[in-house]
Amino acid sequence: MEKHVIARGALAGAIGGLFAFVFGRIMVEPIIGRAVAFEEARNAAEHAGHAGMAGMAEEPELFTRAVQENLGLGAGLILFGIAMGALFGVAYCIAAPKLAQWTP
Repeated sequence: MEKHVIARGALAGAIGGLFAFVFGRIMVEPIIGRAVAFEEARNAAEHAGHAGMAGMAEEPELFTRAVQENLGLGAGLILFGIAMGALFGVAYCIAAPKLAQWTP
């Protein structure tokens, strides 16, 4: 029985993580994109003001913004949802026998 409760909790967490990903992708990522563009413009203006910094090359990105906003956000939120759902299922399995005398 415990395995089924934990699995259902993990499934509910995965669904919640998927909804959080859709919300984050639609509502949050445009704001983050504007913040990244602002920071890049600020850094470009700062480097243009310093003559010695103009020749320095920037280090390459390890993960592009497209990978971060799609794969990274999706995997992170869904895996976090699964973990929290499974933990909630474990907490329910531990607490349910102790609270069996309680009625809704």
